[in-house]
Amino acid sequence: MPQWLSMAGVGHELRTPLGALSAALEVIALTPHPMHIQSEACAVAARQTRHLSSLLEDLQDVLAAREGRMELRRVAVDFSELARQAWEALVNSNGGYDCTQQIAPGLRVMADPRLMRRAIDQLLCRACKAGAPGMRMDLTVSTQGGEVRVEVHGLPRDDMGRPSGTACPLNLHVRIGAPATLADLLADHVIQLHGGRIAPLADEEGRYLALPCLAEAPPPPARLRRQKVLVALHDGQDRQAAGQTLERQGYLVLEGTAMQPALDLLLQNVPDLVLASAQPAAAARHLATAAREAGYAGCMVAVAPAMHSEQEALDTAGARRAGFDAWAAWSDWPQVVTDMLESRSD
Repeated sequence: MPQWLSMAGVGHELRTPLGALSAALEVIALTPHPMHIQSEACAVAARQTRHLSSLLEDLQDVLAAREGRMELRRVAVDFSELARQAWEALVNSNGGYDCTQQIAPGLRVMADPRLMRRAIDQLLCRACKAGAPGMRMDLTVSTQGGEVRVEVHGLPRDDMGRPSGTACPLNLHVRIGAPATLADLLADHVIQLHGGRIAPLADEEGRYLALPCLAEAPPPPARLRRQKVLVALHDGQDRQAAGQTLERQGYLVLEGTAMQPALDLLLQNVPDLVLASAQPAAAARHLATAAREAGYAGCMVAVAPAMHSEQEALDTAGARRAGFDAWAAWSDWPQVVTDMLESRSD
């Protein structure tokens, strides 16, 4: 532990001069009519400064992961779009490759968007290193068995530049005989913290990334704080269905029952969000009013029941007047909850 603490101190000590250097380079860049050699020197220095800043950021994150204090923002992420952006950035930076992509749309995972993007960038770079110059690289992102699956294959070319032979899997976990970089270590930690793994292909020659789909996402590690949601739905089946969905998404669920009234649970535990029935309207108004009068400042969402009933129910305007932050139809409440909790974490 002392060794890691001293390394953390080194990282913090380096940030001060790095910031001063970055500021100085910006000032130098403002010099009117600089010589060509000066412009080139400043450009090189600026690139290296950005690289050093990125290394320091990786170092701090790796240290945090090893010490169990890495904080993850677990939100619903459009993995299809994230993978597309990472792949296109790789293609643009490596003009010597002919690349294709087959990405299934709408694949979602529970992840920290910033860290997951950095991990995917690094894994795709590993695959790029495993390919030969001029090789065509194909990215496939699909879903199988409740998992998002990322594979990269390479198709060699013949002397005439035409694709030849059979596509071979490129190893996402390859080291190319070099020591693991900080970016490699960080990618490994991030994948593990999100319940993912690098799994072998059937032919044992390549690897693919496997991440749990949103519906199958495991709860976050115990050392990380889980956002609490109080499920105060009157219908037992609705309450059970909502609780199971939220638990799969990694939230800590509190359920209000006859033995544990929702208001008592709310005041005792102070959840991040309350999911309440919009029907009957009188009970919904009472819960919202009592919670606000007691000083509860968290999010409250009124949810229409799954089954239609003759009882009076709050509509969108009525829910707002009662003190709720939002109203949601039964089919829409999971996305409404995710959006509201994500906005609060920002």
